[in-house]
Amino acid sequence: KYIDSVSISLNASYPELYQEICRSTYGEDAFDAMIEFAKGCIENGIDTTLSVVDFIGEEEIENCRALAEQLGAKYRVRETIRE
Repeated sequence: KYIDSVSISLNASYPELYQEICRSTYGEDAFDAMIEFAKGCIENGIDTTLSVVDFIGEEEIENCRALAEQLGAKYRVRETIRE
């Protein structure tokens, strides 16, 4: 095993919001690919953390927490950096 842990920016609990926030060149398909990557990490015994930034609001933070738990990943809420 070459990777011990991975942190993945989840940022949203569904594809449309993920695309709105992240503006991926892969469109809404990026969300599903990211979830599949997380599942693969978990299935291969890699310590996996999904994270969000706190600006998405409490309801979405909790939706993302539930998704992380469903996948079997750790979860972290990151603070928005304001300058």
